Amino acid sequence: MPEKKKTVGLMTISNVINFGSALQTYATIKTVEKLGCNCVLIDYAYPSSWHSDNAMGFENAKKRPVLRSLLKTCLKKLYLLDFVRMIRNLVRPSPGPAGLNEFRCFLRKLPVTPCVYNRKSILKNPPVFDIYMTGSDQTWNPRYLHTDYSFLLNFAPENAPRIAYSASFGAKKMLPEYRADYIRLLKKYDRISVREPSGVDLVRELTGKTALHVSDPTLMLDRNEWCCVHQKQLDLPEKFIFCYILTYVFNPFPQINRLIKHLSEISGLPVVVFRDGLELVDIKCRELSTDIGPEGFIECFDRADFVITTSFHGAAFSVNFEKDFFAVLNPNPSIDDRVKSFLQTVRLEDRGLDLTQTDVSAIRREDMKTDHSASVPEIRKMRERAVDFLTEAIDSASKKMRGEEK
Repeated sequence: MPEKKKTVGLMTISNVINFGSALQTYATIKTVEKLGCNCVLIDYAYPSSWHSDNAMGFENAKKRPVLRSLLKTCLKKLYLLDFVRMIRNLVRPSPGPAGLNEFRCFLRKLPVTPCVYNRKSILKNPPVFDIYMTGSDQTWNPRYLHTDYSFLLNFAPENAPRIAYSASFGAKKMLPEYRADYIRLLKKYDRISVREPSGVDLVRELTGKTALHVSDPTLMLDRNEWCCVHQKQLDLPEKFIFCYILTYVFNPFPQINRLIKHLSEISGLPVVVFRDGLELVDIKCRELSTDIGPEGFIECFDRADFVITTSFHGAAFSVNFEKDFFAVLNPNPSIDDRVKSFLQTVRLEDRGLDLTQTDVSAIRREDMKTDHSASVPEIRKMRERAVDFLTEAIDSASKKMRGEEK
């Protein structure tokens, strides 16, 4: 009699109108399924109003004296404005009914729990699985989550197998007010892999555990697998520059206007822009919104001749699809170094631009060409490393369930 498939409960950021979140969720489940498990997305309400109110560590703000609360708020706005913008814009731009439906339909193609949990209900009545897994995206970023430790699997039974696959802290350092809780909860994991090399160091610093650096889940599916996902045809030019520019981590304007305009002029390519409150000046372009849905997002990368992006997943899909591209880097890497770290990993550091230090007018047409001869074998190795990690982690979890591993 064949052995019953193991069930894996996946905790990851999925209920946001965010292309990267939806696509990494899809890729994670498909990857785990390839390894012979039934992987189910734990439907989790994030971000909620609680997260929006408390994401910067102000859980008891309403209980503080007025003057103290005002002082804290001012400090928050003065020193952490970028972080506030990040949490507020996780769900921007607000989609129309068509866009919201596109995201819901896309994720409902996946196995998902019948009920939606929140940080209280998941502790009171947790879902039951053989193995619990924290997925990718910034699931361990306290700037987003505050003291909601659901993504650290605080609801799982004490001795249940815990795996982290390509989790991200979103920064190189842990905020001191969360340090003790992260140490306690991370130590319960049986196997940990992280999305950035800096995460390996941070896990070692916090727990003494050895974490493995693996690829973002979206890289586990190749271009052919992704292109099977999109079927509809968007109204796009035959050849074009696709600009996937997000502003919630950092705002690249007005400098990026010069880059877009210059590259369009020297290449003769029209511009297609994903609209996210962009401040485009004197640039004729075709604008898209989240109404295109995750499938439309994939189609844009598939059909683009050149990509300009500030996004981690924008860089990841550009590399995975072997596109000519530039990734505009955050000039303050201490806040978010994911794009730079990824480009270093796939040996494409020259595709990263810090616009505060770049003479855009000096970029030539030939500079737009991207040499993927080094990135292709690196992506292949990243896939193999991730499969090896997941195979061993699931096997180890199975032994733990049988009492064979202490």
